[in-house]
Amino acid sequence: MSSQADWGQASTAFDRLHGTAVSVDLQEASEAQTRYTIIDGMIRNVLGWEDQQVTVEERTCEASLCWVDYILRTGDRVVLVEAKRYGAAFPTPTSRRRLKLSGSVLGVGDVARAITQAHDYARQVDVDLVVVTNGDAWCLFHPNARDGNADAHLFTPFAARDQAQPLYEILAEPNVREGSLSLLADELPPVENRLIQELDQVDGRVDRNNIADFIAPALNKALYSDSLLQDTEDLRRCFIPTDARSKFDNLLQMHLSDPKPDAVKPARRIRTGKAAGQLEQLVQTGEPSHAPPVTLIIGPVGAGKSTYLAHFQRVVAADLLVRRAAHWICVDFEKMGPSASPRKFLYAELLEYLGEQKQGNPTDFEHAVQPAYEGELAALIRGPLAPIRNNAEKLDEAIANHIHHDYQRIEPYVDKVYTYLSAHHLTVVVLDNVDLLEDDGLESAVFAEGLAFSKRVHCHVIVSIRDSTFVRHRTDSVFDAYELRKLWLDPPPFRQVLSTRLDYSRRHLSGRVAKIPTSGGAQLDVPDLGEFFDIVKDSILSGETGSFVDAMADVNIRRGLSIVTNFLTSGHIQADRAIGTYITRGDRRFRFPFHEVFKGGMLAQWRHFREDRTDCVNLFDARLGARRLRLLRLHLLRYLMLHARHRDSLEVPVS
Repeated sequence: MSSQADWGQASTAFDRLHGTAVSVDLQEASEAQTRYTIIDGMIRNVLGWEDQQVTVEERTCEASLCWVDYILRTGDRVVLVEAKRYGAAFPTPTSRRRLKLSGSVLGVGDVARAITQAHDYARQVDVDLVVVTNGDAWCLFHPNARDGNADAHLFTPFAARDQAQPLYEILAEPNVREGSLSLLADELPPVENRLIQELDQVDGRVDRNNIADFIAPALNKALYSDSLLQDTEDLRRCFIPTDARSKFDNLLQMHLSDPKPDAVKPARRIRTGKAAGQLEQLVQTGEPSHAPPVTLIIGPVGAGKSTYLAHFQRVVAADLLVRRAAHWICVDFEKMGPSASPRKFLYAELLEYLGEQKQGNPTDFEHAVQPAYEGELAALIRGPLAPIRNNAEKLDEAIANHIHHDYQRIEPYVDKVYTYLSAHHLTVVVLDNVDLLEDDGLESAVFAEGLAFSKRVHCHVIVSIRDSTFVRHRTDSVFDAYELRKLWLDPPPFRQVLSTRLDYSRRHLSGRVAKIPTSGGAQLDVPDLGEFFDIVKDSILSGETGSFVDAMADVNIRRGLSIVTNFLTSGHIQADRAIGTYITRGDRRFRFPFHEVFKGGMLAQWRHFREDRTDCVNLFDARLGARRLRLLRLHLLRYLMLHARHRDSLEVPVS
């Protein structure tokens, strides 16, 4: 369940329950019927309490009548709910939210007897809040509020619908877990009893280390994929073939599962290290006579899908694409933004490609536009333009105006030209980063536009998506409407990727001289800045440090490279001391200590740890709202590790 309640979602369930309350005659209903029809619906469907958090008819004493209707538990919070029949004489709607328990409204009649009964039950159970309700009126008070001046809070959500949300904000399960009951006493939520609360500058930062600016050009070239994608030689040097990752980890003494989810098991694996993989075969055998199946490249976040497609285009299939005079158009939806129209953005990118100068497969007027309009123009000359067919000047002007009109509207022009290109050349449109914004509606719209374009112009469409995106959308109607090829891309081994990128960084800075200021105020003369990456490789590719970085990256290559970049630039590491010891003093045994790699990688520029801004979690602080659950993470981690000792029990059912 979400850590924060959402009235927007819950209001739909409340509206349905409100319709039931006003359409059914509940005035003569029994207490059991009221509970079944109204109160159960409020507690479970509207307020979001799960079955395992709700106890009904819990006995509070030895007496036969000491049965509490509902006990609600979340974290360390406990709420007692006493239910009465809908027709019980409870208060009518009032604009006053706070009333005296002994006053003329709550101190007489059925509601007073229910409050007294609930008070008696609360003496037997340690609770934080008592609720008395007949389904329509909800009276909330503290279990110790027994004197004549004590107050209760009254809500009548069905009779006065503007009171539904305030009741929800107090009693919704996520809000109770986060301390909403303190609102009833006009108190501030309790401060978390955590060491981090004692820090005066929890958001303080540290400066970049002394060498960060000197190595920045190499980091920008080697550790950020956008730079690699623009250079064919860089792609050739740094691309790492991928294989299925299902292995036994000697450090953890456990099996690591295959990252390919069960939901995408039918997808064939891409053999990036083979001479003729699945995508190569698709390009080689593609025929322009019909709309080919759309191809999905599926992989985990950060697995290198964009890098793989760029490497395929510029390296693996470069000769083939030239030989077939192919058109390879990559549409990167990262550039679109959350508020743009997917259709307009797609067509704008396709139009831009047509305007570029290209060798071997031009898309200019003579080679693409004129033949694309040939049939349509012939029909116009036989029809509307027949009167000027013998006037070459006027005919050319009319034709130019007709094509220009389509060009200004963009879509007709793009469809006609790409239809011609697809009929005579291999044409591939790659839709990349369609799920970067993590917006389900936007993703569906992008899929629909890309797939429909493939049908209209008979071109190949390749869509690169995350495995989680595929699982969310695999039952969508837009997927069912088209034939899809599904290919799975395994992430490459992270240490191999990192080793290659660090080698590339070293080459980029090799022989470069630098004068680096030290923390003591002196200046360090470095004859070869590239040697700094020898220290880095020796420090983070082996031993405990290498295992840590590899484990933190997991199957997300992008995250792993980000951690290494944080480490290399962070002020938590003594980079000047490292390079001074290693280069100027000639101590080739120097390694960055583990604590510097850990702090630099996890904290980056932050001075102190905070879980919401790092990839590393605090296993001793589960923050589950209940002190008794604080070590639950450690318990679950040990449970999973023990099961992973054996391949047959690698996947553990959870309920």
